[in-house]
Amino acid sequence: QDQQRRLRALAWLQHLPSAQSLAVLQEAWRARESDVPTRRVALRALAVGFGAEVLPLVREALTDRNVWIREAAAFAAGDIDDRRVQAIVADALEREPELAVRDALMASLQAVSRRERDRQR
Repeated sequence: QDQQRRLRALAWLQHLPSAQSLAVLQEAWRARESDVPTRRVALRALAVGFGAEVLPLVREALTDRNVWIREAAAFAAGDIDDRRVQAIVADALEREPELAVRDALMASLQAVSRRERDRQR
């Protein structure tokens, strides 16, 4: 119950981008005691709320040892509207062995392609 509330609160911080929410989300992401669900939610909220500013963190997460963190990072990359995302995701796709992560990477590439098509209209 408490963890669900904490996860929802972290997720809502994506809607309130500020130096303070950035610090809270980064701490949730980096804290050694943070569990996988907390890190996943923090990563997605960082990507949605702060975009290209957290692209280095997302790139780092794409190489995490935990498959579920890599999957969250793959989806998070698709949430970032930055032209560099396509190359980062394509590079990760080349070396990723896990199907769940590969699927998330493909979904991110599709999101990037959609944004590019929308820009051209």
